[in-house]
Amino acid sequence: TPSTPSTPSTPTPKILSTLSSSSKLQTKSPSSFISSLNTNDVLPVLQLLYVIHRFNNGKPTSAMERLIALCPSLSAPSEMAKFLEECVVLEKEGISDYISNIDEFPSLVLKEYMALQSYYRLDFERGLRRMLKRIDLPKEGQRIDRVLKCFGYQFYEENKSLPTGAVFRDAKACHSLSFALIMLNTDLHNPNVPNKMTAPQFETNLTGYNGGSNFPSQFLSEIYLRIKSEGILEKDKSDHLEMHPEAAKEGWLKCEEGSGGVKKRYVVICGSVLLVYKKKDLPPPILTLSLADYLATPLSKEEAKGRKFSFLVHNSTKKVLFSANTQEAVFQWLSAVEMRKREIS
Repeated sequence: TPSTPSTPSTPTPKILSTLSSSSKLQTKSPSSFISSLNTNDVLPVLQLLYVIHRFNNGKPTSAMERLIALCPSLSAPSEMAKFLEECVVLEKEGISDYISNIDEFPSLVLKEYMALQSYYRLDFERGLRRMLKRIDLPKEGQRIDRVLKCFGYQFYEENKSLPTGAVFRDAKACHSLSFALIMLNTDLHNPNVPNKMTAPQFETNLTGYNGGSNFPSQFLSEIYLRIKSEGILEKDKSDHLEMHPEAAKEGWLKCEEGSGGVKKRYVVICGSVLLVYKKKDLPPPILTLSLADYLATPLSKEEAKGRKFSFLVHNSTKKVLFSANTQEAVFQWLSAVEMRKREIS
C-alpha cells in the first residue's frame, strides 16, 4: 500500500477550487467532487477528505493545521477566511468553533472572515441576523463574546458614517448591543424562562452602554418588538444559551431536594430563574425555580445536616438545599440570587 505523501504537488489548488465551487459541488458530501479530478489527484483528495471529516466531527483546529500543511497558501489568514467562506462542505458549527478559538491565527481568521460579510447600509438588527445565518454561535460564552465583538467592530466600521450607524458612539456599543440582543432572544423565546423581559427592562439593562450614554429609547423599543416577533436564533440555540456569560452565576453544586438524596448538579442563574441541570450543556433542566417566588438563605453546618458551605432556596411549599466547596462560593451564589431578585422586583 503506497504511503500518503505529507505535502501534495500542484493539484492541491485545483482541489481547493473544486471544493469551493458550488456549481461543481451541490451537496454536503465531500466525496462528490472526486470524479472531476485527474487520477494524479487521488492521494491529495484522500488527505483532504480526512481533513474535512475531522473538521466536521469536532476537531476543526487540528483539521485546519493539517490543511495548511497540504496547502501552505492557506497560512495567510485572509486566504483561510476565503476558503472557510466558500467551501460548501464545511459545517457551520465547525467554522464557528474554529474562528472563535483564542489562539492568534484563528483570531486573525475571524477578523478576515467577518470582513468578508457585508453589513453596509443594513440596520443593526438585520446585520446581526445576517451574521447569525453564516455563523453558528459557539457553545462557550467567551467564544460567543469573541464573535460578537468582531461583528460589532465590523458593523461599526462599515456604517459609522451612515444613518444606519449614526446611533452608535463607538464599536464597543455595537458589541454591547449585539450581546444584549442574544440575551433578549434567549429570555423571550426560551420556554424555561417564565417571566419574560419587558421593553423597559431591556432598555434599563443597556443604560450607559452607548459610549457612556444611552441608546435612543425608540430605537431600542423597535428592536425589542422585532426580536419578540421573530427570534434571531434557532430554537435549540436559544435554549442552550442559558449557560453562558449572560448568566449571573453558573457552576457545579451538590443539590438535595426532598428524599432524592444528594446529587451533583449544574446550576445556572439566568434571567429570573434558577435552573438545575443533570449535566452541563444537557438541556432541558430537571428543575426550574422562579426567583421571584423563592428566598435564598445561608445555613450553618448544623442546619445543613452536617454539610459545610450550604444555602437553602425555599418558599412555603418547596425547599432545595445546595452545597458549595467554599464559604466564598456560597456568598457568590447568594449575591447572584439577590441581584436577580432586585432586578425583577
